Amino acid sequence: MRKYITILSLLVGAFVLFTAESEYSSGSPGNRTGSPGDNGANCSQCHSSSVQNAEDWISFDENLVNGYVPGETYTITLNPVYASANKFGFEMGVEDANNTIQGDWTSLDNRTALISFSHTITHTTAGNVPTGSGSTQWTMEWTAPEESAGDLTFYAAINAANGNGTTTGDHIFLTQKTVSPATAIAEKTSPAVKIFPNPVSNQLHINNVNGEVRVFSVDGKLWMDRNVEQETSIDVRNLPAGMYILSTNGVNKKFVINH
Repeated sequence: MRKYITILSLLVGAFVLFTAESEYSSGSPGNRTGSPGDNGANCSQCHSSSVQNAEDWISFDENLVNGYVPGETYTITLNPVYASANKFGFEMGVEDANNTIQGDWTSLDNRTALISFSHTITHTTAGNVPTGSGSTQWTMEWTAPEESAGDLTFYAAINAANGNGTTTGDHIFLTQKTVSPATAIAEKTSPAVKIFPNPVSNQLHINNVNGEVRVFSVDGKLWMDRNVEQETSIDVRNLPAGMYILSTNGVNKKFVINH
């Protein structure tokens, strides 16, 4: 009888480990970014691993490098690298100096999903597969808060997993990156940049702009770059249908081309 009880215990233990691994392969349970607001909780609460720090795993689009503008949307990329990893997972959030969550996330594809109760973003089952040898990439959008909230820090916890179906043998990393408010955000005396119509099929009209105008697709590809003054129109008939970002005067505006 004791032998059968021991075997049953081992089977139950294996099932629990497999269930935990399977559950979290579709996304973090939430509040595991490693941030002060999460009290440092991260993937190691569910996976048996020591925690290491990683640098330069979070990338901002060039419009965010010089600071965020309240209410504007930016592309954020997470690029973990660990040679022996067969799967990857993550959770990322943004907090101010008071450890309060700031801004909103948008998932751009089936590799990421939102965690509504913690206002963070995580991987999905489709997104835990490496995109390269021992590496992966998640790209998402973050919209800054409507008012300046001082310096904001992006916190991410990443699981570089061995994919053995259990919670053991994985490697957990923490990474972070801070952004300040754009220096010019207080100077809102100049007229706001306006674009119309949106969606657009032929000519996109731009008002109150003076300087360089650039058009990016949401994957960061530059499609157009020109200098204009005050009011102009740009011909978008030769651009593929889809969502784009017009960047000018430190402002980002989303628009949709619908042929």
